[in-house]
Amino acid sequence: MTAPNSMKRAAVVRLLRKGLVTHDEAADLASTSRQLVQHWAQRDGIDIQTIRATYLLKVWYSELAEERAKRSTEQELTTEQSQLDRAWERHLEDKSEKGA
Repeated sequence: MTAPNSMKRAAVVRLLRKGLVTHDEAADLASTSRQLVQHWAQRDGIDIQTIRATYLLKVWYSELAEERAKRSTEQELTTEQSQLDRAWERHLEDKSEKGA
């Protein structure tokens, strides 16, 4: 069954806004080009990389919270959290350097 382009676009934009897909995944799902997905995202003011990274960060925090509930050693989780925070800061610095 082939969906009309307007339906594909609407579905892809919703997934992108939630951070659930990357450029490539969205293009594959919609059977369209990565460039068209990028155009749709730009037209709707969606920063795919940042939204995706934010979504993954939320999932990561959720997973850490579940693991924290299971573990008795906080040191290991604290170290992992520090590493994640540094990685997120590097991502934001790289993004600001590319945008400048």
